[in-house]
Amino acid sequence: METPAEIVDTICAVSTPPGEGGISIIRLSGPDSPFILEKIFRPKKKASKNPSGVLRLGYIFDPVTGADIDEVFAVFMKAPGTYTREDIVEVHSHGGFASQDSIMRVILNEGARLADPGEFTKRAFLNGRIDLVQAEAVLDVIKSETDEELRYAVNYLKGRLSKKVSALRDTIKNALVVIEASIDFPDEDIDIDLSGHLRSLAAAKREIDSLVASYYEGKGLKTGFEVLIAGRTNVGKSSLLNALALKERAIVTDLPGTTRDLVEETLYIKGMKVHLIDTAGIRTPENIVEAEGIRRVEERAGQADLVIWVLDGSQPYTPE
Repeated sequence: METPAEIVDTICAVSTPPGEGGISIIRLSGPDSPFILEKIFRPKKKASKNPSGVLRLGYIFDPVTGADIDEVFAVFMKAPGTYTREDIVEVHSHGGFASQDSIMRVILNEGARLADPGEFTKRAFLNGRIDLVQAEAVLDVIKSETDEELRYAVNYLKGRLSKKVSALRDTIKNALVVIEASIDFPDEDIDIDLSGHLRSLAAAKREIDSLVASYYEGKGLKTGFEVLIAGRTNVGKSSLLNALALKERAIVTDLPGTTRDLVEETLYIKGMKVHLIDTAGIRTPENIVEAEGIRRVEERAGQADLVIWVLDGSQPYTPE
């Protein structure tokens, strides 16, 4: 993929979360990155040029005043072997607002532009470093809250889905080429292994069905699985929620109908995110508020991934 003509400037951004901390990382990407570093970085050990991939200790200083801003580690990474496939510079300074702001100020003064949100990943995509699936996976890795969610995101980041889709596309294209050739040149007596192509297409269909099914598993890992706790009044639904949450999340009393609204709690079970929902007890409603609570239970039950129906073993079954 050719580099788009509009990508000719150099961008910069703070890559670490804002605020106080041990280390802050400021990143530059673009053709002017190494030249900006030379203008604002004073290494403790001189080098004839910016060596690629070498972390060097020194000071970032203000070229206007000559004053040192912070002691830092700085590294230059030469294109195309970088995340964006452009020249990249990273400055590892002490964390803190003053240091970050001052370093960003001198970088911007030397001609860099503040990066738009996600622009480093956008450049990685536009320069052919990653595809759209991998670009989305970058954000999924960052937002992962469980081990399973992270595992899925990293697999997509490594190109697992992209490779499978590419292989499926090749299989279908190969079959299509043979079919079109037999139609376009009926007199050429082209030898077609029809049964072989049918087997390949059948295998491709099974793989596509598997990928479609895996979407729901991946979606559940990303957003969490919704588990609804339902049942009659006073059968222990709220007690079950509290026991699973290991805290008094829902009010528990002997009075029927204590829970009127949905009570939600998020748990992490064996690397999976689970949204537990305690609900109003199912019975003939005594007022409009209770009726609305029961209506919400019925509506949410149709959306949940799993419904746990709680029964009181000491009581007989009822129409509810």
